[in-house]
Amino acid sequence: MRTMLCLIVFVGLSACATSTPPEVRSGEIYQRHAGEEPVSSVRYSSIRSWRPVGDRSVLIEFSRNQHYLFELSPACQTEIRFVQSIRLLTALPRRVDRFDRIQVGDSVCRIEEIREVDFEAVQADLKALRQEAEPAREDVDSDRIHQDDYSGGT
Repeated sequence: MRTMLCLIVFVGLSACATSTPPEVRSGEIYQRHAGEEPVSSVRYSSIRSWRPVGDRSVLIEFSRNQHYLFELSPACQTEIRFVQSIRLLTALPRRVDRFDRIQVGDSVCRIEEIREVDFEAVQADLKALRQEAEPAREDVDSDRIHQDDYSGGT
């Protein structure tokens, strides 16, 4: 019993150490790099990918390097993190407007706001977070290592 308890505590601590930083989970980074002014509509040819961002937002990549943050009505709040796919319900083909809808699981949510995201800035922030999370490496004298490893022969 004691061994099992120790194992559970160890696994729990390991999960905490490798978890995603809170600012990424909450969508703060994506929110920070979303444009100040909302856009009224977006023309697109296809959806490349999407991901939930926080409890009421979805990041959608339409074509290469076109990322938009969609703020949704609260109806999708409970399902957004668990669904496998989303569906755009638009009035016009290949164009999504503010007040169109997104189906998330069994819920249909109104789009409240659309903002373009500077995805390169998001990636730079995420890279910086990963580097902060890694332990600092001490400078290593590589010449010394190679000299010590040299066996000197055939």
